[in-house]
Amino acid sequence: MSDMGFVRISLCSPQIEVGNIKHNLQLHKKFIQKVAKQGAQIIVFPELSLTGYTCADLFHNSYVADTVLESLQNLADISKKYPDKLIVVGLPYPHNGLLYNCAAVFNGGALKGLVAKTYLPNYNEFKEEIYFATAPSAVVEVNPINSHNVPLSNSLVFKDTHSGCGVGIEICEDLWAPETPSTAAALNGAEVIINLSASNELLGKATHRNQLIKVTSQRLICAYCFVSAGASESTSETVFGGHHVVYENGQLIAELPPFSANEYITFDVDVELINNRRRRNTTWKENVSRNSKKQHVVNVLVGKHANESLRRPLNKYPFLPYHPNVTSLSELFSQSLEYTHQINLLCSEAFSIQTNGLAKRILRSGAQKVVINLSGGVDSTLALLVSIEATKIGGKSLSDIIALTLPGPGTSTETNSIVKKLCRLTKIHLRELPINDLVASELELIGHKGNHDVTFENVQARIRTQLALNVCNLENGILVGTGDLSEVALGWMTYGGDQLSSYNVNASLPKTLIQVMLRWYAETQAPKQLKQVIYDVLAQPISPELKPKDQGVQATEELIGPYELHDFFLYHFLVNFFSPQKIKFLAERAFVEKYDAQTIDKWLKLFFSRFFKNQFKRTAMPDGPKVTDISLSPRSQWRMPADLKFTWEIT
Repeated sequence: MSDMGFVRISLCSPQIEVGNIKHNLQLHKKFIQKVAKQGAQIIVFPELSLTGYTCADLFHNSYVADTVLESLQNLADISKKYPDKLIVVGLPYPHNGLLYNCAAVFNGGALKGLVAKTYLPNYNEFKEEIYFATAPSAVVEVNPINSHNVPLSNSLVFKDTHSGCGVGIEICEDLWAPETPSTAAALNGAEVIINLSASNELLGKATHRNQLIKVTSQRLICAYCFVSAGASESTSETVFGGHHVVYENGQLIAELPPFSANEYITFDVDVELINNRRRRNTTWKENVSRNSKKQHVVNVLVGKHANESLRRPLNKYPFLPYHPNVTSLSELFSQSLEYTHQINLLCSEAFSIQTNGLAKRILRSGAQKVVINLSGGVDSTLALLVSIEATKIGGKSLSDIIALTLPGPGTSTETNSIVKKLCRLTKIHLRELPINDLVASELELIGHKGNHDVTFENVQARIRTQLALNVCNLENGILVGTGDLSEVALGWMTYGGDQLSSYNVNASLPKTLIQVMLRWYAETQAPKQLKQVIYDVLAQPISPELKPKDQGVQATEELIGPYELHDFFLYHFLVNFFSPQKIKFLAERAFVEKYDAQTIDKWLKLFFSRFFKNQFKRTAMPDGPKVTDISLSPRSQWRMPADLKFTWEIT
């Protein structure tokens, strides 16, 4: 379907005429033509779309049955014109004196299978047991258009012979059942589940649908595509809204709200992502091995995804909730109240995990003091705020926090001033320990020539950590680490220096999320003066400040690349397990308005080079709470030999 693992799907709900099968057939044909031009590879219509769901007793009329059977051949002929499309149409199918509510699947000019509805609602406004029979318990071979036998069942998986992608189908009420047909389909290799539905609108039902589909897609690690009958159905007793919604692993991919003016949506799902998640999940593996409900596999052939563009949300900041209007971190808190609430909730949860983790470590260690090196940057500022809250949780006072500022050859007056303001406004005791003389004497002792090289920089980092650890010994304290996930991934830390601490509260938080958390704290937790200082911290260029001041600002992102790119690379490598080629493909589209392909390629190569080269630093990293989906601690999540060299191709 696609070298990058994508498949394009269209969900269509044309304005049918109930009972007018020939008219509806022509509508189906027009929609197939329309969405095929958009590159749709799988084209799906709602439950009983060919007749209309609300035919009631007309379902038992011979004319309806005969006309539906005639339409099967017409649909097969339409499919012949689009040989690489999978076309799924809802219709009633008579067999052996029974009538089944079916999804008819066409591919390559042939009817490939009939998926029958398993659970027939016969309560409240639904009376399906009057008209239909439940799906047969075993696969039944039928010959509806006198060409070849096709399977009729509720246990069919349609497998693309090119990509291996599997498609499972269930019908409306099947989703609401305690034991869904889609569970067996997913466990037998269906990455995409399609639900043909006629789900009427009631107060709160659309929200319930979304929640149910979201959880189902998470539980089955699949893309769940729900297409429902529209307002052209009869409204005698119920009203249908044409609600289409798609979730992939719990993430909303596309939605056509009830009563939308549009009649279809076209979107891309990522089958590679689904398979990567399944392979990583040991619970999934166990369920596959225990699954006893085998499916009947039907081979189909679906064309490749064009790959020129993507029709799916592509989040520049994957550690944060998606919003289409967010192009920079500063815009997060200027969106809708609902979105701002999501950001506030995420930051509050992250802060709670950090603070409670540190509070427990203080208690268990028996430490009397909490020691932290303050640089005036975003990482140490957040770590200070976490330390303040952790001492409150643990029943300690602010006097139990010792903040250290250790100005050296590269320390700016701006950051030094920020550190002093932070401590004054938070009522934290600050000790200033200048390290210029120590740096000079240590460099002289080892025979350094005086140039401002990596040795010059790392001596400063190690002296600062050494002094902080010595203060911990003196005061019976623990050293709070400040380095973030982005730095840990890139190895942007000094081995035996800022790589060390007693407990690193930021180790699972990427730089972009830390910046957002500081904005959240400033907006929701900080008094007015402290709020301004936090924004002063955010306004400073990210810098280790290890070069002499007369050489200008040592801007980290000019040296190793933008953190928003590195966090994007990091997420898709470690959460989605994508190849470098796919990460590059996605980044070029996510950041098309900001970075050209050459820039992305440059920083992606640097990311992988540094990630592989610096595994030895992560092997010896200190404890710290896992907050996001990623921990690079070898004791928690990421295990990799420390002597590997990055040799993979990035094309």
